[in-house]
Amino acid sequence: MIQHYKKSLTLIVSLFSFCYCFSQDIILNSQSAINAFDTSTTIIKGDLTIGNSPIADPIINLSNLSGLTSIGGNLIITGQNSIANLNGLNNLNSVGGYLDIRYNNSLLSLEGLNQLT
Repeated sequence: MIQHYKKSLTLIVSLFSFCYCFSQDIILNSQSAINAFDTSTTIIKGDLTIGNSPIADPIINLSNLSGLTSIGGNLIITGQNSIANLNGLNNLNSVGGYLDIRYNNSLLSLEGLNQLT
């Protein structure tokens, strides 16, 4: 009987390990912050703000965000002077709030948001 419960608990833990979620707002304001972002994160229930990078550590790529599939709140990308595209957000298919992209002087395309519906 105990063995049965161990197997059931293992299955439940395995199911939850596929979805790593943040329930609070996330602010990423440097490439170091992007690089430190947990690549297994699939869902952010709050807002995701990517913006206002310091000159010494500008955001140049979003590749560590490639696991994200859903943002429950807003997606705000602002004040980026070194990022040319949004590759790294390729798996993002849902934003529950608004999408705010502004003051990104080097942004040449919205490539990377192709899956967003």
